[in-house]
Amino acid sequence: METNTRIIRKRIHKQIPISELLQRPLLKPTDVCRILGVSRSKFEVWKSEGQFRFEKLDGMIFVPRSELHRLFPNDFKQSL
Repeated sequence: METNTRIIRKRIHKQIPISELLQRPLLKPTDVCRILGVSRSKFEVWKSEGQFRFEKLDGMIFVPRSELHRLFPNDFKQSL
């Protein structure tokens, strides 16, 4: 069962517009999943296959937003 804090964090996270997420230089896995419309398990499959570059900072995984352009050049502008 989820704690109240976790439920509140999920609700707050969902309220951040995707356009704002795309301004961040490093994206959390949940952000990438939301932007691409894929499940977290699909993200983990792509990560384990080496489909994109990621960075681990203080034990947390981040994906540079430039990876979105590299993977999906027709969907994301170079300026991202």
